[in-house]
Amino acid sequence: MKSRIMVFGTFDGVHKGHLNFFKQARKLAPKSFLIVSVARDRNVLKIKGNSPVLSEKKRIALIKKCKLVDKVVLSGVRNHIPHIIKEYPDIIALGYDQKA
Repeated sequence: MKSRIMVFGTFDGVHKGHLNFFKQARKLAPKSFLIVSVARDRNVLKIKGNSPVLSEKKRIALIKKCKLVDKVVLSGVRNHIPHIIKEYPDIIALGYDQKA
């Protein structure tokens, strides 16, 4: 059985750091299923103080093209818990720049 690993981010354009993050997350379990949660435009503005260059729809489409990723979901707006519970991850992996 595959371990469901969930990661979170804005992913406003995919770069080597994002790919490295996905690879590291996948290595957390021998058999992994990687779920990427893409931040909503509204939340990016609130957290980072500026809007992302690419819209959430475009960022999702970009991540879906990445072969390291098994599933892409859009995060919640006010409450992030329901979308996490829906995906039922075994592991939640945060990047170095994310707060628990």
